[in-house]
Amino acid sequence: MTDPVKSAGAAPPSPHDPAAAERCLNCRAPLAGRFCQACGQEARVRVDSLRALLADWLRDAVHLDSRGVRTLLDLLFRPGHMTAAFSRGERRRYLQPVQLYFVAAALFFLVNALHPFVVVDPETLEVRSSLGIAGASATFDQEDIAIERGVSRELFAERFRTTVSNQLPVFLVAVVAVFALVLAAFHPLAQRNLLVHTVFSLHFTAFFLLLMMLDRLLLIAGAPAGATQGALAAVALAYLAVAVRTVYGQRRIVAAAKAVGLLLVFNVLLGAWVAGVTAFAIGRI
Repeated sequence: MTDPVKSAGAAPPSPHDPAAAERCLNCRAPLAGRFCQACGQEARVRVDSLRALLADWLRDAVHLDSRGVRTLLDLLFRPGHMTAAFSRGERRRYLQPVQLYFVAAALFFLVNALHPFVVVDPETLEVRSSLGIAGASATFDQEDIAIERGVSRELFAERFRTTVSNQLPVFLVAVVAVFALVLAAFHPLAQRNLLVHTVFSLHFTAFFLLLMMLDRLLLIAGAPAGATQGALAAVALAYLAVAVRTVYGQRRIVAAAKAVGLLLVFNVLLGAWVAGVTAFAIGRI
C-alpha cells in the first residue's frame, strides 16, 4: 500500500496532528529519537513562539561555535589528533577538514591583503617571498618585459601584485594535493588511503598558514624581518613530528626523521608555488 505521506502531491502533516510527531516535518522520514536520522532536524513537532525560535538559533550558534573552538584548539595544540579521529570515523566533533582549510585560507588571504607575502620591488623589479621557513627571492627580466608591453615599472608592479593575489588560492590547492601524494609516498606500508593523507595535508597546511599569519602580524607590529624564522621552523618541525607519530603510529625517531623530510618537501612545494604564481603573473601582464 502506498504511504500517503510519500505519495506525490500529498500535503505535509499538520504540526497539530499527533501523528505528525512520528515523522520529520522537514524530510518526512520516520522518527526514532530526538533528532531525525535522515536530515538531522530536531524531532520537536512545532516551534510556536519567537522565544522558541530564538532558543533554536542560539543553540545552533553555540553548537557551531563550540565545534569551531574545539577544532582550533586541537589543531593548534594536539597535532594529528583530528586527522586520527577522522580516520576512526569521528567526524562530527570538528569542523570538516575542507571547511577548516578554507577558513584558514580566508584568514591567510585577508592578512595577505594587508601585507602581501609575495611582493615585487617597483625599483629593481625583484620578486621577494616571505612564505615558508626561509624567504625566497628572485629577479626576472621584468624590465625588458615591461618595455616590450609598453607599461611603466610602477604599473607593471601593480599589475603583478593584483595577478599574484588572484592566483594564490589556485596554486595553494595544488600544494595541498601534491603534499598528500608525498605523504602517501612516505608511508607506503601504512594502512591508510589517500583520503586520510589528504586530510592530514589539509590540517597541516591550515596550521602552517596560521604560523605564516602569526609571522606576518609580528612584522606588522614591528618585529625585525626574519627574526621569527628559526622559531617558526622549530614549531613546524615539532608539530609535524608529533602529527606523524599520532596519525601513522611511527616510533619517535622515525617520526622525527620523516618530519624533517616532509617539512623540506613542503617548503620546496611552497617555493614552487611562489615560482609558479610569479611566472603566471608575468605571463598575464
